[in-house]
Amino acid sequence: MNRMDELAQQFEQAHQEIVALVVACPDNGWVALCEGENETFAALVNHIALGYPFEIDLLHFALENTTCPTVYDSEENLDQWHANTSSLYRDRNKRETFDLLRHNGTAACEYIQSLSEDDLKKPVTAPLIIKWYGNAPSVERVIHDFLIDHHTMHIESLRRIVVGGPNS
Repeated sequence: MNRMDELAQQFEQAHQEIVALVVACPDNGWVALCEGENETFAALVNHIALGYPFEIDLLHFALENTTCPTVYDSEENLDQWHANTSSLYRDRNKRETFDLLRHNGTAACEYIQSLSEDDLKKPVTAPLIIKWYGNAPSVERVIHDFLIDHHTMHIESLRRIVVGGPNS
């Protein structure tokens, strides 16, 4: 198994954790506020699903010298995106969310698999990424931190809704 397949497999495993929580979420938990997140279960899952294409665009920026996604230009742009998605998707339909999550997850996994070993070594020079890391991390590091590990920031909040209900 090559490194891209390993990363794709790790992404798929993380992605399936979120998919399983969406499937298991009770109806009364779907629009419940997730503890510590200030977002509903629906908004938080949409945040994850909508983030996948942004991360792919960020990798395109690094690999193909395309335009940097505006959310990675500044903290203000990222905060605005978070606020907008939280508001727009706070009560989005579960079926639509599931379809978006599945579609964007498949696209992200396929993109990871399409990369080469050389691609994984290239730097990601988006202004906000450099600010966070103190330098330009590799594409591989960004895949790991943003596509594979990002959900870990939110998984416990989502899991509490599924396991304990919206009032836990």
